[in-house]
Amino acid sequence: MAKIYGDEKGDKAQWAKLKGAPLKDKVEFFFTYYWVHTLAVVIGLIFVISITTSIIRNSKPVVISAEFQGTVMREDAGEDLHAVLADRLGLNMRKTRIDITSSVFDTANYEQRSAQTQKTFARLATGDMDILGAAEPTFQMYMDPTDIGGCAFADLREILDEKTVSVLESEGRLVYFEMDDGTRFPYLIKTDDSYFYEFFGFILEDYYIGCCVTSQHQDAIREAISYLMIEN
Repeated sequence: MAKIYGDEKGDKAQWAKLKGAPLKDKVEFFFTYYWVHTLAVVIGLIFVISITTSIIRNSKPVVISAEFQGTVMREDAGEDLHAVLADRLGLNMRKTRIDITSSVFDTANYEQRSAQTQKTFARLATGDMDILGAAEPTFQMYMDPTDIGGCAFADLREILDEKTVSVLESEGRLVYFEMDDGTRFPYLIKTDDSYFYEFFGFILEDYYIGCCVTSQHQDAIREAISYLMIEN
C-alpha cells in the first residue's frame, strides 16, 4: 500500500491515518492505489451475477418460444404475452419463462443472411422454437415439396382449433403450401392489420408466422394465436 499519509508501515496503519479525512480524499486514495483490485472485484461480481441469473432463468420451463425476423417489437410484448398465456394455461409466471425475440439483419449481406439461416435451421432441428415470424419467402427455405418429413412448418389444422382455422380462412389470412403430389395444407398466417401485429408493435407489411413441426408447446401456440388473431 502506498504511503501517501506518512511513513506508517502496513495497510492498517495507513488506513488509520485516513480516519477523519474527507470522504473525497478517502475515495481518491482508494481508487488511486486499489483500482486494479476494485476492477477485478467488480468484474467478478458481474460474472457471478450473470451466471447465477442465467442458471435461475434456464431452470424455469419455457411457456412458448418465438423469433420474429426482420423487425423489432414492443419492449414489453414478451412479458405481456407471458401474462396472457399464464392465465389461459393456468401457469405460475414466477416459475415459468417466455422466450420471445426479434432481430433485424441486412438481407443483402450474404454473411449475415447465411448466419441467420444456419441459426434458424439449428433451432428448428433441436425443437428450440415454436413460432417463426418473417417475410413469406423466408419460409420456403425450410419446406420440401417432395417430402412432408422435410417440411419444418406444420399443417395449421393439426395445431389450431377448428374455430381459429375457420376464422383465419374466412379472413383470407391462411397461406397454403403445395406438395409435388398435389396435396395442400395451410402453413402460414398473414398478420397484417391484426391485433397480433398491434400487440407486438410491428411496422412491416406482408408479415407472416408459421408454427414449427418440432414445437414442444403446441397448447401455448394454440392459445397465443387464438388470443392474438381471433379474440381481440
